[in-house]
Amino acid sequence: MAGKLGFNYMLNDKHSVGMTYTVTSRPNSQTSDYFTAMLIDKQTDDQITGRGKVDGDDIQHIVSGYYAGQTGKWSLDANADVLWQKQNSDNLTFEDATHGDDRTVTTRNDVKNRLYAAKFVAGHPLWKGNMEIGAEGSYVHRTDVFGNVENIIDASDTKIEENSTAAFVQLMQRLNKLTLIAGLRYEYLDSRYYESGVKMGDESRTYSDLFPSLMMMYPMKNVRTRLSYSRNINRPAFSQLSGNVKYINRYTYESGNPYLKPSYRDNLSLALNYKWLTGMIDYARVHDYIITSYSSYKDDPTIALLRKDNTRGYDNLSLMVSAAPTFGKYHPQLMVATQIQNLEVQYRGETKKMNSPMTIIRFNNAVNLPFDSWLNADFSWRSAGDARTYTLLSRGSLISASTKPSGMIVSP
Repeated sequence: MAGKLGFNYMLNDKHSVGMTYTVTSRPNSQTSDYFTAMLIDKQTDDQITGRGKVDGDDIQHIVSGYYAGQTGKWSLDANADVLWQKQNSDNLTFEDATHGDDRTVTTRNDVKNRLYAAKFVAGHPLWKGNMEIGAEGSYVHRTDVFGNVENIIDASDTKIEENSTAAFVQLMQRLNKLTLIAGLRYEYLDSRYYESGVKMGDESRTYSDLFPSLMMMYPMKNVRTRLSYSRNINRPAFSQLSGNVKYINRYTYESGNPYLKPSYRDNLSLALNYKWLTGMIDYARVHDYIITSYSSYKDDPTIALLRKDNTRGYDNLSLMVSAAPTFGKYHPQLMVATQIQNLEVQYRGETKKMNSPMTIIRFNNAVNLPFDSWLNADFSWRSAGDARTYTLLSRGSLISASTKPSGMIVSP
């Protein structure tokens, strides 16, 4: 269920303002059944038949406002958002075990979020291009309360407060055939983590980062060339930072990680385009990559705890060639791509290398039929290989379909 109110007002031909208010409510009620087997030395030690029921709600209020204007040669844009969110979830799990005791697990999770954010951008012509400068800031307040009636899992009461500020500048210049776009962004983040109202020093952190970007585009006769570099960040979601433990079954729990660090990515890319032929080389260096890890819960070897952790950085190289010629009414498209990485992860106390290359081939075929209808036959194939922390098996598929133009009536 959702509702929305808003207005837009033109102050004059150069200035306008607007505001919207949106409220949503997403009730959630579902049931599930599952079966789990516990193996010790490859022998079945216990089997569990489980039934679960979840009841919850997610209520969200958002107020957004904007201003857009023109003053002389300056273009001005500003916007602000305020969010209030309340989420609650009641989970009831029944477990029937063949060897162990039957169990009922009752948990409740209450989450409240508040967000205040604002952003301002100003643009101005500069020499043979333009310049943009801006700033933004936000404040986040999140509380997360978890309880378990049977005291199988520890109760928790956590709070996260974050203040974030940023300033950025971007320049675009056209120098004869060369188009140059350069940007620089500075971010400062102050994150404070609390347990039962007490600030935790190790889990509370501050970050100060610079994120440069550069793009150059230059046509070499009939070949369009683009070279770009950028550095960005992937911050953990608040749910990934929570210390709450989620009950999946008696042998598997899941939790966040208050010590989780953000992941940084440096990306260098070269793209070439000649008529209907495109090629791309992409290299990325990822720092503090975030993965899902397994460990024992409270040193109990029978209970696996899933949570997010940082691993060492890795390199990733991607190569891609795409051809999309046209032969009358026949429009084929062939894409061949290869990905190679050198990620290493810890698996059962040993270092496992995830560096098997993976190749992807896609061959799409489209034929333009009478009455502007289309006949499609698409083929895709992926070799076995490693993608991040997953080892994938080879897979192929063939899909054919025809589409009819809009407004055309087709008899059954």
